[in-house]
Amino acid sequence: ICGFLVIVLNSKHLHIGAAPVNVYTSRRPNALGPLLPIYYQGKPVNFEDPPDDAIFGKGHIADFTWKNYLDFMACTECGRCQSQCPAWNTGKPLSPKLMMMDLRDTMFAQAPYLLAAKGAHPGLGEFDTDALASVDEAVRNAVAVGAEPGKLAALDNFCWPDPVESSSTPDGQYKMAQLVRANQALYDICLAYSLPLISGKDSMKNDYGKGKDRISVPPTLLVTAIAPVNDVSKSVTMDFKKPGDAIYVLGVTRDELGASEYYHMLGAIGNGVPKVDMAANLALYQKLAAAIAQGLLRSVHDCSDGGLWVTLAESCMAGRLGCIVDLALVPQDEGLSDIALLFSESQGRFAVSVASEKAAAFEALMKGSACMRVGSVSEDNTIRTTRDTKKLIETTVEAALDKWQRPLNF
Repeated sequence: ICGFLVIVLNSKHLHIGAAPVNVYTSRRPNALGPLLPIYYQGKPVNFEDPPDDAIFGKGHIADFTWKNYLDFMACTECGRCQSQCPAWNTGKPLSPKLMMMDLRDTMFAQAPYLLAAKGAHPGLGEFDTDALASVDEAVRNAVAVGAEPGKLAALDNFCWPDPVESSSTPDGQYKMAQLVRANQALYDICLAYSLPLISGKDSMKNDYGKGKDRISVPPTLLVTAIAPVNDVSKSVTMDFKKPGDAIYVLGVTRDELGASEYYHMLGAIGNGVPKVDMAANLALYQKLAAAIAQGLLRSVHDCSDGGLWVTLAESCMAGRLGCIVDLALVPQDEGLSDIALLFSESQGRFAVSVASEKAAAFEALMKGSACMRVGSVSEDNTIRTTRDTKKLIETTVEAALDKWQRPLNF
């Protein structure tokens, strides 16, 4: 029965689960019966002489009762109500079916939701198993779509080589030390972010073969964050949406190319892995969450794999719009190379777009944080990035999409 309910309540056949409850709790045992009166302040409204301040019907989805919600959920979209509606049959644009579906969709859109986000950095485990980056990315992803810091929970999933020293694992002590270091970092950042670990999974002894042919997975921690979102209609997507919108970069870019996608492309590892400034990041995330809740942002995209240029390109590709960005304006450490500015994978960063009429309010909210206006969304389908007057990368959205989709075009 539980399995059946899980399938039904998460499918297009939601009405199957809602209909029995709706029928059982119905106040009309003898079919539909007469039209029910409209009440105001607990009394039926007399339409011959209604009160001047009487409210007829519902003005907001929250005004409906739980039995009304059951009506919305039990709708099968069969269209019988529409076929019998006098207004619909006279050609007027009033569809009871569409109205019921819209009410149901609005109910779901404004209901409390759970969102999920993940963070994992397998490459970092090759030379530092500090777990801070995995947790920070999971939290950052959740905040980017509407989660509120301090109201998240997380699950930790360790994927680790055998950490027990033996003849087949002569470096077991080192791998155990890596595991201890990861757990200490996990403890530190979860306390800093008020992030409870409510579950998890430990997958140890991920090795194959013997001797010189032995293959071990890189020590990796995958963190999944979940959070309630009270109004999912306020969540913001990653795509740029309108030409002329201002683009801001949040968070500081540092010389942290170690284990980055850029070095991986070159067949190297590099040094200078990303570090996490927990206090600064948390303060930034709280302000960003407030900006999302206040409806100040058109788009939000966290910066992770591939660095800042990839983040901007992904927002352009998603919105099929271009951008003009001067990376010299990005919050950054002194002396950064062009490559580090473009592809460093420093933690705690976002690229957001803001409508011009809301830019002042957004800047006032972000005052005191690492937040700089770096450019604007453009209509000409070109991704332009410069550093002052120096051209860095210029390409079209179509060319970027071709590169991005090419691995799956087989």
